[in-house]
Amino acid sequence: MTLSLPATHRHLPLPDVPEALAPLREQILKSVRPAWLLRAANADHMNEGDSVVGGDSPSRAEGEEWPTCVHCQREMGFVMQIHLTEELVSVLMGVKSGLFQFWNCWYCLPGGEAYADARDLLTFEMSEGKSVPYGSSRLLARWTEGGGNNTGPRYPSEQNLLFLKKLLPEAVLSLPHPFDEQFTTLEDDERDAYWDAARPYLNEDTLCQIGGYPAWMQDGRWPRRPATGRPADFILALGTGDTDVLWGDTGFYYFFAEQGKLAEPFVLEQTL
Repeated sequence: MTLSLPATHRHLPLPDVPEALAPLREQILKSVRPAWLLRAANADHMNEGDSVVGGDSPSRAEGEEWPTCVHCQREMGFVMQIHLTEELVSVLMGVKSGLFQFWNCWYCLPGGEAYADARDLLTFEMSEGKSVPYGSSRLLARWTEGGGNNTGPRYPSEQNLLFLKKLLPEAVLSLPHPFDEQFTTLEDDERDAYWDAARPYLNEDTLCQIGGYPAWMQDGRWPRRPATGRPADFILALGTGDTDVLWGDTGFYYFFAEQGKLAEPFVLEQTL
């Protein structure tokens, strides 16, 4: 079959589907999605338009207060800022252009069972006045649709990461992980064959990623949209691979959204 890929990804080799998976060949090739890995590189300052992990100068509106944790009232730490430019998102499914930020309180989240699965966590949602699933909190994410290129004034919060790394995009192709729920019916020998064929397309180095499929560390249960029960869209992931962001062991924070609404993302955390 002929697979239509965007110009940015046409130079990349398609998966070599082994004979053991011949009946699934068309399904596997149809599953291929373009994606971007974000490789981290040490930096000493942040420029306008940079996607970064760490630092103390995230984009902020004039007069905007630094966010605080509703559990312990400490100032939260700035973790990551991703510029989802039109150039990047135009080749992806379910991703809108904009500026995405992730903040965290390392005293409170993740903690306890969070190391197993953040779906079991609860956090307080200010607008609702009650505890709700961790992933739906607006307190951890800020989203500016269409984006913004400014950097904010430096702010030395205690919980900020003590380094700055720029995130540089690299075009890749992505396949569903063998843990993914769509492959739950595979026989053991088929799963082993799929592992071997799909391995170059699974982000096993736990790098930050935009689009494609989540590189699951444990089970592959996608969060569901409350209204329809359909899987939410996978947007991006913060990986431990080359970022020096560690909260337990090797793994990811995954960010999903309903119809691209990253102001209220579903947030999952998995580590080995």
